[in-house]
Amino acid sequence: MLKGGTSVSNAAPERVWRRRTGFVALMLATAKSKGMIAYSGTEENRWLATHTLDVARAYRLALEIGKAGSVFHPIADGGVRTKDIVEVLARKLDVPVVTTLQE
Repeated sequence: MLKGGTSVSNAAPERVWRRRTGFVALMLATAKSKGMIAYSGTEENRWLATHTLDVARAYRLALEIGKAGSVFHPIADGGVRTKDIVEVLARKLDVPVVTTLQE
């Protein structure tokens, strides 16, 4: 806890974009090693991500102007469908898409 009851939580590292790391880098490595790219869930699963510098700015602002109970969320959009990410990567790598869709 910080002065005034403000607390700070940690961003999930897989949601933070850094160069050559994170979700897409893992998907690329897997696609290259397995010769296919896969996703599961529903076709509406979304991937929310943000750049490390944006997360740093959000934490700075939260510390500077945050009030007890405030919520800061550095991701402004609704994300990208995981299916769309997978399809682009598959097309670029010329590998098939495998899915285990859930109802």
